[in-house]
Amino acid sequence: MKYFYYLLTILILNSCNTVKKAEKSMSTGDYINAYDLLIDQYAKDMSAKNRAKFLPVFQRAYLKMVESQEAKIENLKSAKNPSYYGDIYETLANLNFRQEKLRSYLPIYHNGKTLSFPTKNYQSAIIQAKNDYVAYLYQISKDKINHSNKSEIRTAHSNLKKIQQLSPGYKDVEQMVEQSHFRGTDFVFIKIENSSNQMLPKRLEEDLTKIDTYNLDNYWTEFHQKTENNIEYDYLIEMDIEHILVSPERLNSRRHNLEKEIVDGWEYLYRDGEQVLDSIGNPIKVDIYKTVSARVEETIQEKDAMVQGRVQLINLRNNQVIDRQKLNSEFAFRNHFAQYFGDIQALDEPMMQLIKNRFIPFPSHEQMVYDCGEEIKSQLRQMLKRRF
Repeated sequence: MKYFYYLLTILILNSCNTVKKAEKSMSTGDYINAYDLLIDQYAKDMSAKNRAKFLPVFQRAYLKMVESQEAKIENLKSAKNPSYYGDIYETLANLNFRQEKLRSYLPIYHNGKTLSFPTKNYQSAIIQAKNDYVAYLYQISKDKINHSNKSEIRTAHSNLKKIQQLSPGYKDVEQMVEQSHFRGTDFVFIKIENSSNQMLPKRLEEDLTKIDTYNLDNYWTEFHQKTENNIEYDYLIEMDIEHILVSPERLNSRRHNLEKEIVDGWEYLYRDGEQVLDSIGNPIKVDIYKTVSARVEETIQEKDAMVQGRVQLINLRNNQVIDRQKLNSEFAFRNHFAQYFGDIQALDEPMMQLIKNRFIPFPSHEQMVYDCGEEIKSQLRQMLKRRF
């Protein structure tokens, strides 16, 4: 029972707070927010205890909201400006949505009487406003779709997509959407040059120009590895591999002669020919030590590669370089192993770890350069993300 009263108190306090917030919104003319707050609270809880104060405020917020929105619509219509068609449609649609939300709670009673929440049928007005809005969007899209400025074309595309949502199948909008997307897209050609006098692995060259390896997802940018005749390119990514250096394979070895004293059993302790006893009379045992030795051949395999170059982004509309960056990548192959000859007990822990390793075949020249290319791709990816 205590929990019930506690919960009831919380609900009443929440309702009071909502009323205060709604009244504050109405005092500033924000009748939509006031109405939304109150109808949400009404949907959550409306016990008889707090109806007395709540319902009159709720009714006033609704009436004020309708009045203000209808006045807004009339003001927009009186301006006779086609650019307001969207505002008229959205205001009508939102007003109708809020009214329909209220309908599910009608009638609402207070003190034995039905409170007045008048509603209207806005459907014909909404249809007319939508038709006007769609016709307006269609006309301005036709004007913008052939614009030389791609931002204008993309605006047309956005408007056409809105038409598809509002009025599917409207005129030739589907074809215009495809046309505006093509005309609004930035086409980028990637060109790889190799001035290093070294052979660039074919796999790396393909990877550097394969744009899907860069994880770029841009609706308005299309990257090409080969030029297409029907496309006028907007940007050129020009990459030049200037230096490819791969070191010889190196084996650096050194020899270690190791010795260690280890315990090799035990024996009883004698002194002056007599067995030594401890304090309780037991014979004392002592460890026997021996020296063990081993020869260790430690080897380090080394091979290094470096690729250097540059990349620049050119705006083909004015042939201006808009970004330039050096490319540099190094890859080092290292393998450390050892072999021992003699007694394994002479080895310390670090050397024990080394003898677990084995000789690994050196990576090929091509593989080393390709591994450098992974870092080159990462650097190029950052540049592309910065620009597209």
